[in-house]
This record gives sequence, structure tokens and C-alpha cells, in this order.
Amino acid sequence: MITKVVIEILIPVCICLATVIQHVNLMRTSQQMDIEMTRSQIVPDVIRVVPNNELKVKYFNVTVDFGTKITPASFVEEPTQLYWPTIENRLYTIIFTDPDVPSRQNPDEREWMHWIVANIPKTHISKGDCLASYIGPIPHQLGSWHRYVFVVIEQTHKEEFRDWMFKDKRPIKKYRAKFSTSHFIDKYKLGEVIAANYFISSQRYVSNYN
Repeated sequence: MITKVVIEILIPVCICLATVIQHVNLMRTSQQMDIEMTRSQIVPDVIRVVPNNELKVKYFNVTVDFGTKITPASFVEEPTQLYWPTIENRLYTIIFTDPDVPSRQNPDEREWMHWIVANIPKTHISKGDCLASYIGPIPHQLGSWHRYVFVVIEQTHKEEFRDWMFKDKRPIKKYRAKFSTSHFIDKYKLGEVIAANYFISSQRYVSNYN
């Protein structure tokens, strides 16, 4: 009876530990992050400094892994999983942008802002403040390959963002185009970019995929 009780207690603990270990084991080192961020030119196109941590992102069964090719249909809705290392009582901001509008060769509208959620406790996105509602791919922008970049900022304080509340889901150029992740961080003195990841997508991939 005692053995059975001990086993029943240990099983969920082991499962929990296995999940944590899996996250830790799969995380890239800071050196690997430096290679990924500079090779893809996310640094300096989106952020100035390479973050130390990998941001884990999944869209249902599709895993984002530094340059993964994803069909536009795969990221119409918000990611189903987001994970990054957190510190107790800290708040975080997640930003999702496309720096390659209308194209990587001619990025006149860099960056196109797809999603911003701020004041997130740990990784609880739903408890944060949505500053810009999530929008998926913009079909007319996807004639060429685009990088879609996620970054997470560890905030130094809770910010009210009184002049920045945009919840319209339409891809309005006036509000979404020519956004700057770096300038946004500077404006609100948010803190350090601690994690990032990105994927690429194109209408061409739809044709090849189908």
C-alpha cells in the first residue's frame, strides 16, 4: 500500500521534471544563439544585441526552429505554445514582426508589426496586456520569402502604454508598417531582449507544399 502511494506521488513529479529537463536540454547555447541571430541578420535588422536564450514556439504540431519553413496557413492564429526562461515577479513583453516587407531585398516598410503583448507574468500570455492583436500572414506580402521574428523582453518595470493600445485586427498599413522593435524598447525603457526565434514563409512554399 505504501509502495503504491509513493509511486502515485512520484509519477507526476517525474513527468514534471522530464518536461523541465526536455526544455533545458533542447535550449541553444549563447554561442549557438549568436550564430543563428547573426547569420539570419535578425541582428541587426530587428534587434541590436543577440539574446542569451532560445524562445520555444509551436503552432499546433509545427515547431519554429530558427528558419523553419512554414506555410502561411500554419500561422493564421496565435501560437499554441510559447516558452522562455523566466524569473519570479518579473514581467515580459513579446513582439512578433516581419522585417521583410515588401521584400527582404527592398524592406521599405520594415518592420510589419503582427503582435504585441506586454506586462506578461512569467509565460502567461493571456494575463498580459495585448497592445496589438495578432494577425497572421498578409497574402500580398508573401511573393518572396519573409522572416517572421519573435522576441521576448524582460521588463524592468510595469508599463502602462497609455499612448499605445491598438486592438484592431485588420492589417492596416498606417498602424502596422514601419514599426521598430528596437525603438519600441527604447521608447518605453523596457529592458533587455532575453529570447528570440524566427521562421520563414512564402506563398511559394504553398505551391511546393501542395
